Amino acid sequence: MVASPVPIVERARSGVLTFWLVCGGLLLCFVCTGIGMYVFSGPELTREGMTGVWRSKTGAVIRLEEDFTLQISDMPGDLWSGDLSQKHRVEVRGIWRLCGKPEYRHGGSDCGPPSNGVYVAMKIVYDAVWIDGEEVDDTGEVTWIEVTDESDGLVLRFNAPVDFPYDTRHAFVKAGT
Repeated sequence: MVASPVPIVERARSGVLTFWLVCGGLLLCFVCTGIGMYVFSGPELTREGMTGVWRSKTGAVIRLEEDFTLQISDMPGDLWSGDLSQKHRVEVRGIWRLCGKPEYRHGGSDCGPPSNGVYVAMKIVYDAVWIDGEEVDDTGEVTWIEVTDESDGLVLRFNAPVDFPYDTRHAFVKAGT
């Protein structure tokens, strides 16, 4: 007696269908959880909310003006640049800008306008730097700025090291809040 090939073909089709259903389900799970990873959960930033004087525990001051100019004063050298020691004092002049792209907060290159009307990051463009009162030839951008909403209000984390992002020396709190 020879077995009919039909049941074998039907089982093979059933196995292929099961395989594709499982793959589709896994893909759907991946897409759904992947989308959740890119949802921004930080505070919405506004010019009014950011404008003002921000102070750190080191005595450093960041002054963000309404016209988007900025001044940084009495910043320990190592907070400004890893090439300087803590004993140096840095003063900076430049402009600040709100950014709409969440990925910009961690070194992304596109500050850009927001796609949904919400600003979520900030950058500084500086045109003058003084180290210990002496002007140096230095211009550029600071992109490693993160603003978080904590129990005491907004905290601006300036150039926080990747290994120690919550080092309190890099935390600036807005005066009067």
